[in-house]
Amino acid sequence: MFILDTMVVSEDIKSQPNAKVRAWLRATPPELQYVSVLSLGELRFGIGRLASGPAKQRLEKWYAGLLPFFHGRCLHIDLAVAQRWGRLRSEVGRSLSATDSLIGATALVNDFTVVTRNERHFADFGARVINPWFA
Repeated sequence: MFILDTMVVSEDIKSQPNAKVRAWLRATPPELQYVSVLSLGELRFGIGRLASGPAKQRLEKWYAGLLPFFHGRCLHIDLAVAQRWGRLRSEVGRSLSATDSLIGATALVNDFTVVTRNERHFADFGARVINPWFA
């Protein structure tokens, strides 16, 4: 099972998406692709910051389609994830991105592989990672 980070989820909507990422997404069965509620929040935030217009409308429509696509495959922050996240932060000994480290903790608790371009964000705490930009 795979947890897609925000960059991977948003790659498909870009005007010039990376061909390797698109190929990976198409080759991986949807039932193996999961998303964190944190990524959904980051996407919602990014769209909300845009000025009204055609680009924002296009992204709103795309975002509305994500929710049914990932139905039953949205990973939440629960007590087990929160506890793992707290241990990770204390063990690493340096500041970590809250979003990335929570996604990493979610992956570890659920035994998922993180699909991301930012491999180093997850390497410090032992999450398995696939970088589809170089796969």
